[in-house]
Parts: sequence; C-alpha cells; structure tokens
Amino acid sequence: PVVEGAEVLTARHHKTLEKAAISPDRIKLVRSVERDEDLAPEFRRWGDRVLPAMEFTWQTVTGKTVHQIRLNNPITGKDGHEIRYLFGDGVSGLIGVDPAFADHQDDTRIPAMLVEGTKQFLAAASTLEDGQPSAVPFGIPGCWGWSSDEEPCDDLRAMALANRDVLVAFDADLQSNPMVFLAASRLKGYLEGEFLARSVRFLVIPGGAKDGLDDLLGRQPTPERRMEVMHNLI
Repeated sequence: PVVEGAEVLTARHHKTLEKAAISPDRIKLVRSVERDEDLAPEFRRWGDRVLPAMEFTWQTVTGKTVHQIRLNNPITGKDGHEIRYLFGDGVSGLIGVDPAFADHQDDTRIPAMLVEGTKQFLAAASTLEDGQPSAVPFGIPGCWGWSSDEEPCDDLRAMALANRDVLVAFDADLQSNPMVFLAASRLKGYLEGEFLARSVRFLVIPGGAKDGLDDLLGRQPTPERRMEVMHNLI
C-alpha cells in the first residue's frame, strides 16, 4: 500500500484518485477502509457489505464535517438503484468547500462553480487552485445534492450568491437524463429567482453517459493542459 501521513491509501485507490486529476495534497486527505472496525461510526451498521471503500471528508459551507464512503463494489438499494457513494443516516443536502479557496469563497467578483460529484469537485479544485482563481469551486454530492426535500439546503442558503456569476458543472448525462435535467432546471430557478445570482451557466462536459469533470481533466496530459481545458469550458 501507499502510505500517506498517518493514514493508509491502497495502491488501487491512489491510482483511481490520481487518474481523476486530483492533486497529491487532496489525495492525502482520503483514506482506504478495509475492515469493519475502521469504518466511521455512522457506517458501521452496513458492516462488510460496503467494504472495501474509500472515505472522503467533506467540509461544508456552514462549517460541518461530514464523512462519505465510495464503495469499490456498488450494492443495490431498496429502490433497485445502484449505490456507489454513501453518507451516514440523516445527511441530506450539503455544499462542500475547499480550504485552499477560503479567502475567495465570499468574493462575488469571482464566479462560483458548483460541481456535481466527489471526485469531480476535488479535480476542479486541484485544477483551479491559484492565487487568483478564475472560479471558486463548491462541491455537490449529486445532481440533487444541493437540496433537502427538493428545497435549497442550508449550505446553499449560506453562500454569497447575490449579484454573482454562477457556473454549474453537472456530468455529461445532463443532456440525456430527464431527472438530471429537472434537477438542473430547479437549481437554476432557485439561483436566479431566490438567491439573485447575476447569471447561471452550465458547463457542457464532452463525452457520453456519466462522464464528469474528473474524467475530462484526467484525460489531459499535463496540469497546464487541464487549466486550458477548464478555462475553455468556462
């Protein structure tokens, strides 16, 4: 295994994150979980059904710390849908922040970029990190992750959005999946109508099916090229 600080990340997990264009500093914050007793308390009831897994730690706009696991092998939920990512019970909508952008989070002169997906958010933050970022990335766990019972969650309400340009990076299935399109339309309506965003634009991620920003950025050969592709999308 690859040892990162006090935590252990397996070589397989390290490669997955590296391939997703995530920076070494952010990879160090992820850990591999292979035994029941190493699961965070909120996941223990699942036992080894969800192992092995990667554990991510989200820092939210309102200052909460929330754990999430990504299963190596998805399980099927009661509704028949595949489950790859899991939060503990009681977690609904949240918006993640990246500490590297703390000074710019509330700067309405810089566009806010809402990025769907855990790895996608980390890839965007890794690419945009700069003393003068062209956009400030915020993470949404899924296309409805900004909502709690289909209404804006506390984190979205706490963001500095009035008179700010907002970019939204959903996966490529925005253009083919009606439920994802509905989530996007609903989010756009709230951003413009209730939170007074100056503009809302959706980045068009090339690729089919579930291609996300991490897939697109991960295909680029150098960090410079990733930055160029990101600026082009914006």
